Amino acid sequence: MFGLVSLLAFHAAAQAPAPSQSEMALAGRLFQEGLTHAHAGEWEPARARFERSYAIAAVPVTLLNLAGAQVQLGLLVAGRESYRNFLSSAEAGGRAARYRAQAEQAIASLEPRIARLTLRVEGLREGDELRVAGVALNRAALGGDLPVDPGETRVEVLREGAVVTSETFELAEGQSRLVTLLVHVGAPTPTEAARASMGDDEGEPAVAVIPSDGEDSGGSSIVRSPWLWAGVGVGVVGAVVVGVLIASSGGGSPYQGNLGSGGVTFQ
Repeated sequence: MFGLVSLLAFHAAAQAPAPSQSEMALAGRLFQEGLTHAHAGEWEPARARFERSYAIAAVPVTLLNLAGAQVQLGLLVAGRESYRNFLSSAEAGGRAARYRAQAEQAIASLEPRIARLTLRVEGLREGDELRVAGVALNRAALGGDLPVDPGETRVEVLREGAVVTSETFELAEGQSRLVTLLVHVGAPTPTEAARASMGDDEGEPAVAVIPSDGEDSGGSSIVRSPWLWAGVGVGVVGAVVVGVLIASSGGGSPYQGNLGSGGVTFQ
């Protein structure tokens, strides 16, 4: 949701020792499998292959293709982070650097599509855990403008591992929303509730949820699909509006491919 997994994977790959020849071969095979799935419109297995390939060998082109698969799956925040990480890893003068402009254009097209969430929670206790779309949220982020993926979003407050209040809602592309959760001061922990049920404690849990919508700040971007795909010294198919895709043509470098006629070739 926040691109956390993508960011952690990027830093882990960047700090890993240089891959062996065997690891490079495996990473190349996973990359090619990702291209095959992408060409068939099978975006989840494509994303998984690109992510594994990049974790083994931090090849910038793999990261660029991973970003494209993430965006196709609606993981806009993660996709944006992958594009940003590509820009950080594509060395000036390197073969991947020729695609920096396309990555920058992709980021610009994603920005207006990402939804924004401002979360406020009343009645938190020390030790309570906040989650947004299943991802733990630092309390310092409360009240801030959180980038989130469009679609269904769930926010929760957990106490000793049990959900004491939650709210599920839909966010459109580019929409901003304010959500306020109220955890009643008397809401017990699971331990306290168990004691109360045995007569060792009094009181009953009371949890209130107060969702509050802010102003919607827009809808979809005119440019729906960024430059999603690029390769090292290969043909690229499509344009900004329809996306870019590379498929394997077999032979040569495991990070090369070409869809054939109709491609726009970058020299």
